[in-house]
Amino acid sequence: MNFNIYFLTIGSLIFMILNQLNQLKLSVLEEIEKAKSSESITKKIDEKISELEGFKKQFFNVIERNTSSLNKTRDEMYSELAQAQKKLQEKANLVDAKMLELEEFEKTFAEEMGVILEKSKETGHKKKKK
Repeated sequence: MNFNIYFLTIGSLIFMILNQLNQLKLSVLEEIEKAKSSESITKKIDEKISELEGFKKQFFNVIERNTSSLNKTRDEMYSELAQAQKKLQEKANLVDAKMLELEEFEKTFAEEMGVILEKSKETGHKKKKK
């Protein structure tokens, strides 16, 4: 329902993960500079790559969960909207039916009043003649 919160959350997580990845990259570069032997460099690079893989998996899991949540919320919102539109259409149909009923009543009432007035005029004329 409130997509802004989800996007801010996802954006914050992406920023945090990218920041951590950048820090890891910098630490790998520092380790490369400090280490002189190829064995220690390879070992440390493998460790950092392993850490990066962990962050990558974590990142994709968070994105997948948030995307699923957004999709579910969107689907629920569309469903609620469809139900509300259906109810609104039903109410509109009831109002339309009532309007037709009132128009028919008004027409019948006017005709009956016309007949009553005509009879009243006729009986009024007959009373005057007598």
